[in-house]
Amino acid sequence: MKSLGLGKSATWLVITALIMISYQLLYTQVYLWEPHIHRIIHLALAFVVVSLTIAAKQRYVSVRIFFFFLIVVVLGTAAELIWVYPASREPLVLPPDGSMIGGTISLVLCLFFTWWRFGAIFPTFFFVVLLYAVFGHHFLPEAIQVPQVSFLRLVSWFSGDIFSESGVYGNILSLLANYIWLFMVYGAFLQASGGLRFIQGVGTWVSGRLASGAGMLAVVTSTLVGSVTGSTAANITITGSFTIPMMKERGYSKEQAGAIELAASNGGQILPPIMGAVAFLLANYIGMPYLKVIGFAAVPALLYFACLAVYVQLQAKKGNFKRLDVPVNGKEILLDSPLFIIPFIVLVLLLLQGFSLMYVGFWSIMSIIATGIISHLFRTNKEAKINWKEAKNKLVGGIVGASDVTIIAALLGAIIAIIEMSGLGLKLGVFLVDVSDGNLFLLLVSAAIVCLILGTGVP
Repeated sequence: MKSLGLGKSATWLVITALIMISYQLLYTQVYLWEPHIHRIIHLALAFVVVSLTIAAKQRYVSVRIFFFFLIVVVLGTAAELIWVYPASREPLVLPPDGSMIGGTISLVLCLFFTWWRFGAIFPTFFFVVLLYAVFGHHFLPEAIQVPQVSFLRLVSWFSGDIFSESGVYGNILSLLANYIWLFMVYGAFLQASGGLRFIQGVGTWVSGRLASGAGMLAVVTSTLVGSVTGSTAANITITGSFTIPMMKERGYSKEQAGAIELAASNGGQILPPIMGAVAFLLANYIGMPYLKVIGFAAVPALLYFACLAVYVQLQAKKGNFKRLDVPVNGKEILLDSPLFIIPFIVLVLLLLQGFSLMYVGFWSIMSIIATGIISHLFRTNKEAKINWKEAKNKLVGGIVGASDVTIIAALLGAIIAIIEMSGLGLKLGVFLVDVSDGNLFLLLVSAAIVCLILGTGVP
């Protein structure tokens, strides 16, 4: 598990990760229990996976013991929430105490893990919104004041009511548990099967014929990887490991290399067919089929990458960078192509047929497994065969990354619940409409500015 920076203690992580992916795949095919129970189990497994990841990297025994203690807390909290779930369905003024206590513990765990893994931005954003809900009726102008609410009502907003569609266990976690998590792991399966060798080969072949060379390699490979991961972090991890050193070797400064890779990888979030979490949220909020969302996104996404490619080419001409001269084996690229193309075709065809995203995710992953095993059995090139240890590391790494996003999504669910329940979301919308004075163009520009401001801290 060297790629994850883990030692022998990662055995439990591997076991838990395999349990999680097996459970997720099974749930797409068998209705085991109600969706809210599924969300509770999904978040609990994500907590356990991330806890084991952190614990396995720690040198100090006391820190590892602390994270194993957190696992006990996670499992106990999940058991409590499942136990009180029937009572949570009753039409009560406030959710049951057990539901609110369990939801609050889950929120605290989300805050802790997002702080540990990603820094203070997400927790700080949550506390800013929380302070608005608590003190917004005292110190703010009347136009944006929030009604005064009791402490218990506030707790029920962000954590207590596990039967509602808001809060920690609300809609956003539902999207992660049902769809987004699977598609993020789809990229990990693709990497484990060797499908990304085809992407790297195509990128190297294209970039070797252009002056931009290694810079264009970053654009092409990030475009292809982004189309099947929808994740900036996964894209940078997969492609940046070889594109950034190549760019630096051929004359790009480290700042240019990092910026080009970041811009290219970031585009993966808006490139169909698998887009970032925002696309799933958008489809859910506006009631539009996901297929229509990706249809509208296709042209802007291609224009984004086209502009980036033009910039990279012009920058290469200006700097007189060296052309990429890495040898490319056309036969091997052709033999590797089914590992990427067949699962991609399965994914697109199932989407076009209108099947559910859970169904599409399951059979797309099954197609990766099938093509990977067939290629492993019939390819004679030793390097083309699956290295099972390396494949395990890549798959577990993908599950860890997807679990990180699950925890962030649960925290964002709490943030959005406070924004909605306090009326801030409605007031912000009314404010934008007033500012635009009925002008659609000004409304779009105003909305874009708000999105850019929020996007600096909460992408």
